[in-house]
Amino acid sequence: MRARVDLDDFGGARPHVVEAGGLDLAFENDVAGRLGVYLRRARRQRIARIDDEVAEIVAALRKEAEAEKGRILAAAAEQARQIKLEMERTQAAELGRVEREIKAEAVRAAVAAAEKILREKVTAADERRIVERFARELEGRA
Repeated sequence: MRARVDLDDFGGARPHVVEAGGLDLAFENDVAGRLGVYLRRARRQRIARIDDEVAEIVAALRKEAEAEKGRILAAAAEQARQIKLEMERTQAAELGRVEREIKAEAVRAAVAAAEKILREKVTAADERRIVERFARELEGRA
């Protein structure tokens, strides 16, 4: 029994006539060689496709990483801005508190100095004059 084998898929080999029971050695070697070439070509093409896919994935990951980096930097900048504003508010409040304390201390010191001077310099006659003048001023307002 004879069969016709078309080896176009293996690099365009001519059709061979095969007798039942086996192939001739040259034909087998020819088919094996062409099949090897075909498989190597297919493997290289598959590797090239995988390389392309890997390159696409890497590019997508880089793009995503850059976007994430941008989001992180923007969030950090906003957080820094908020911290700076809070620091400025705290600084202003602290400065106001210190100014009020200094003014209060200055007033206390001035009153104490004035009392001392009045005790040392004002006589009983001066006190009576001050009280009388104050009383006249009150009467004049009423």
